[in-house]
Amino acid sequence: MQDFVDANVNDLVKEKKTMIKNNTEQFKNIKNTCANFFEKYDQQMAGVLDQSNDVMKKYKNWSKVLIEPSAMNDARLFSLEARVH
Repeated sequence: MQDFVDANVNDLVKEKKTMIKNNTEQFKNIKNTCANFFEKYDQQMAGVLDQSNDVMKKYKNWSKVLIEPSAMNDARLFSLEARVH
């Protein structure tokens, strides 16, 4: 009976070691996959942030070119109207 128990215990210990080894490899693979994904995600987010900053800079320049001259033209028209009246 003791031999049977010892054999089963030894088999279970070997199976446990094999499972731990396999799971450790799988966890390493999952960790590497996730790390690569989030690294690419961070790079993409940095690129999007740069693009949005560029768009905001262009909008500021665009608003100065379009909005301010129209305000100046309105002021000129107002002063001409005031002179006429």
